[in-house]
Amino acid sequence: MGGHNKAPDPHDYLVTALAACTSITVQMYANRKGIPLQSTNVKVQILKEGPENQILRDIEFIGELSEEQKKSLMIIANKCPIHLFLERGAKSESRLV
Repeated sequence: MGGHNKAPDPHDYLVTALAACTSITVQMYANRKGIPLQSTNVKVQILKEGPENQILRDIEFIGELSEEQKKSLMIIANKCPIHLFLERGAKSESRLV
């Protein structure tokens, strides 16, 4: 259609949503708990797609953090709404309107 394949594809939007949600969720928690988190780097990769799908998130916390704080932040990262949605799965339905 003349787009020259320069725009993100749907998978790019999915991994971007997961990475952004993870970062926001962790930062909000850190702010609320007084954890000195400066920033979070999240890299998301789709490893497998098909009958079984697999996504990998590499998460790096930046700041003067103890191991206990890092573990706590990882627990919260796994509670981000997009992560939970993907983990639980979704039945997809389409309707003609």
